[in-house]
Amino acid sequence: MTKKVSVKKVSAAQERINSYPIDLTPDEVVEIAVNDWGRKEFYGLCSGGKDSVSVCHWFSTNYPELFKGVLFVDTTIGLPDTKQFVIDLCKEQGWELHIRKPKVTYKEWVMKYGFPTVRAHRYIMGYLKFHPMRQFIKDPIVTDGCLISGVRRAESKRRMRTVKGPIHKEGRLYFCQPFLDKTRDWVFDYLHKNNLSISPVYDVLHYSGDCLCGAYADKGEIEMLKMFYPSMAKRLADLEAELLVHQNPTAMKYCHWGNSDGIGTVDNKESSEEALICSDCGDKVGYDCKEEEK
Repeated sequence: MTKKVSVKKVSAAQERINSYPIDLTPDEVVEIAVNDWGRKEFYGLCSGGKDSVSVCHWFSTNYPELFKGVLFVDTTIGLPDTKQFVIDLCKEQGWELHIRKPKVTYKEWVMKYGFPTVRAHRYIMGYLKFHPMRQFIKDPIVTDGCLISGVRRAESKRRMRTVKGPIHKEGRLYFCQPFLDKTRDWVFDYLHKNNLSISPVYDVLHYSGDCLCGAYADKGEIEMLKMFYPSMAKRLADLEAELLVHQNPTAMKYCHWGNSDGIGTVDNKESSEEALICSDCGDKVGYDCKEEEK
């Protein structure tokens, strides 16, 4: 008896998106969003990393009549330095800033389901990021809105597989991705030419730090948090301890942050990892390892 292979049906919208050619210019991507998808107001998703800062600046400079401001989603598990950087950047650039939070906090999610793993990443992101984005787009202040993303195909092999086109549509959410086919070097060159700074968190961790859910974390990230952001490391360690006390059977299956054996005692002593990483941060960690803005 032969098994039937189920084929996932592609929506009409996705077929349209898949039909667009690759290597579109940023201007062509914006034209598609406006003319093909009827988007009228654009809000940049900014988390302080190189991609989001550069794409927000590019869009606001080239399409000031369409650019309506920045949306920052406070995931309730981000580094305070990241949020403050975005606040300061928006003041400096004259961008209107909108901050939204999820109805379910990270702690509430963890206490119910445990710490998220790779397989659970899409679900925790649904709670922490997509729900606040949807609520924002439904707000009466927004008319035919579209969110500007700095996502690029070349960020990682995972992004190469998952990013399908210059526009991403998920229900009522529309995402415009002008830098989809730009390289990392192109982005850094743009930042340099326009004298733009990125979050100091990105300089240290090589990702924006707006969401430390831990789904894709590794042992190295735990050590980096202990070294440079001990208060966040302690917060996660305390959450691990609280989870163990409550003994929720479902959550107990995933009782440690970052796919690890536990954060353990937080201290500020220099480790062997610190000595190696700080000697040549770019080579030891590398932008390609954690280049995507979470």
